[in-house]
Amino acid sequence: MHTHYTVPDSTKSGPFDFKVSLPIPAYPVFLRLIVGNERRNSERLKREGQKSKRAVAFAFAAIGWITVASSVFGFICFVYLLKCALGINILSGSSLLHPLYAMIW
Repeated sequence: MHTHYTVPDSTKSGPFDFKVSLPIPAYPVFLRLIVGNERRNSERLKREGQKSKRAVAFAFAAIGWITVASSVFGFICFVYLLKCALGINILSGSSLLHPLYAMIW
């Protein structure tokens, strides 16, 4: 996997430009995240379909789902670490998150 982060300058697409190449054997994927001010005019946005309600709703839904999933995962990790720190053993044997606890303590 190759990652690339570009620093802001006048020739780049935005102040934050993150690129990653995922080497999936059957279907290689390239992802790019660009964050910055919108420079396209309203007519071009309409022509490209970027101002449609469906596109905006999809973008907000995707951001919402990513936020919720990250929050839930963070909460699960926090509760697990708290459980380990208090010495509470619910199940016998080691857990999938045990390496996370071992890394911190």
